[in-house]
Amino acid sequence: MAFAWPLFASWPSDAASQLRTAGKLTAVLGFTLFILAGLLSVRLPVIDRLFGGLTAIWRVHHWLGALAFLLLMVHPLLLAFAAVPNSPASAAAVLWRPLDHFSVWAGWLALIAMMVFLAPSFAFFGKPDYQRWKLLHALSAVALLAGWAHSAMLAHSVPAMFWHGAVTLCVLVMLYRWVFSRWLACRPYRLESVRMISHDVAELSLAPQTKPLEYRTGQFVYVRHFNANAEAFREEHPYTISSSPDDNVLRLAVKGCGDGSRALVSLSPGDALSIEGPYGEFFPEQRASKRELWVAGGIGIAPFLSRLRWLHQQKAQCDIEMIYCIDRPERAHFLAELQALCEAITGMSLHVHYFQQQGPVSADFLQRQCPDISERQVFVCGPPALMKHLRPILRRLGVRRSQLRSEDFNLL
Repeated sequence: MAFAWPLFASWPSDAASQLRTAGKLTAVLGFTLFILAGLLSVRLPVIDRLFGGLTAIWRVHHWLGALAFLLLMVHPLLLAFAAVPNSPASAAAVLWRPLDHFSVWAGWLALIAMMVFLAPSFAFFGKPDYQRWKLLHALSAVALLAGWAHSAMLAHSVPAMFWHGAVTLCVLVMLYRWVFSRWLACRPYRLESVRMISHDVAELSLAPQTKPLEYRTGQFVYVRHFNANAEAFREEHPYTISSSPDDNVLRLAVKGCGDGSRALVSLSPGDALSIEGPYGEFFPEQRASKRELWVAGGIGIAPFLSRLRWLHQQKAQCDIEMIYCIDRPERAHFLAELQALCEAITGMSLHVHYFQQQGPVSADFLQRQCPDISERQVFVCGPPALMKHLRPILRRLGVRRSQLRSEDFNLL
């Protein structure tokens, strides 16, 4: 904004100059937002807590990228419209220069690269394939470097050193994320056992090979396996920690709904894995709040299972109402252990809600199970459909935004 301000301050009076100035503004702001989005992709465990968790950072990252894309799309159009009063040919010449005008074609290369790697992120194109989406994001480096060349040669309203410094920092961040993080941020683990909870849900127990990971309840990690005979070799995927921070082993709850998850479940004891993290800020404090309501759905039970195991080990006293939402009894993962833990922890109550028998969770149901819901801290983790359904109901019941914490893993 500091470099864009002179363009605002000297706003011209005629329409053509206004369009030209607006075109320059969209370029400066758009490329700056693109660089900021790149910086947020570093995925450092310490940084994510400043934003309230990695999912919060990704939401900001997605919005910055989308806004940058829209601004940079408008940029050449505004410059072309500014030249229309001269002649249509002049407007076309702004967009399509001879091939020896490298600066202009570098801008087009950056814009096309952005179109290719950002398009799958928009809902219009449907749910993207996770690994293809990640590979396409490598084109962000092409867009960054081409945009850098275009801006350094043509954006004279901004000092070249600003672009050089900002882009260099962004390149270093990308190098860390795509190359060096595998050695600097990952810890080696070995698979100890796979406990099948149902036909498609398992809990993996992992043993550290060096210093064990330090984490809090409700956090998650990225896992990569090195069995070349299994699917998703060396691919990283996020999984919620289901063990207590005081356990000697790291346990992960895995639902086999993709190649990566099915590969983990098929591994053999002794197979090597790498763990990166921990991430997330689902439970902001290690101690329990005065009064809480937990709502879990499906594999979203994992962070609550971690919390329950830890509370039991701490012999904690609490005031927590827990609602476990599942479609039918055979999908009640970990139910026997949940019931035993809730009976053993003072002040802990468990309510199971079966969709097929009772229908969707309603405001009446929530009020019956938790009459003082508006006075409690509410934690929700489950499928996106459950979370979308619950948010308006919770608002109607008096739960403020500051009282609600939720977690999801869409394209993490």
